[in-house]
Amino acid sequence: MGSKLQTGLLLALGPIVSFIGWMALYPAGNDSSTVDIAQALMDDPVMAQMGITLGYGGMIALVMGLFFTSRGIATGDGSGRSYTNISQVLFVAIIPLMLISAGFEFANTEAANIAEGALMQNLALASSSGFPLAVGLGVLLLGIAMVLEKIQNIIVGIVLCLVGIILPISSFLGENGDVVQFVAWMGFMATGLILGGLTIRDARQSNS
Repeated sequence: MGSKLQTGLLLALGPIVSFIGWMALYPAGNDSSTVDIAQALMDDPVMAQMGITLGYGGMIALVMGLFFTSRGIATGDGSGRSYTNISQVLFVAIIPLMLISAGFEFANTEAANIAEGALMQNLALASSSGFPLAVGLGVLLLGIAMVLEKIQNIIVGIVLCLVGIILPISSFLGENGDVVQFVAWMGFMATGLILGGLTIRDARQSNS
């Protein structure tokens, strides 16, 4: 399997797997309180663990695809090279944070009581609080690079720029930012899916 095809599969399958994990299997709602989330995960640990595995696993796959995309631009000599030198570092830094957050949520599912479960859930939320800023800045820089170098469909690069701006801003809007952040995450995943499809298409064309 070529590296370009592998990157395309990571970008395309990551959002799908993550969406199934968070929306279909994860037993807690997006607008639930910390205690409610902790209780939901403790009440249905098997389903929760499946949702956590697919949810975080899909996001990690998507971020890895974005890292490989950034690295491909960074190793070239185009005008977007300086931007992706930074974005690929951010994408690498996000992965261990996701693994730590997933570990705390797994601990939540096996907590002895609600107080312990809520503590684990608070730690998971704390370790993931930097996601919007890191992911936002990473995709913003990648989007700028793609627009400058006219890589793939320029609209994808523009949408990545918009997502990269909206995600960090949503963190400062309090409760009003939850909806904005959710929309930005959905846009991020949809854009990753589209970029993955375009990358797979290019990989097949180059091999034919």
